[in-house]
Amino acid sequence: MRKKITGKVTLDGPVELNKTLIVEGTVTQPEEVKAKILALFQRPEVKFILAHNAKKGCFSCRITRD
Repeated sequence: MRKKITGKVTLDGPVELNKTLIVEGTVTQPEEVKAKILALFQRPEVKFILAHNAKKGCFSCRITRD
């Protein structure tokens, strides 16, 4: 089953301007998921990753930095 990996970034600022932005969305084969997660976390603006099932779009998990 393929997983959809989405990296997100939170911008700090006044409350009305605080937003979470999608910085990248991709569909990844199971054997490529770990490498994609590590690559997204190489980007300092990515604070967490939301993983979804690619076929049905169901939320799988939130992946955060150590």
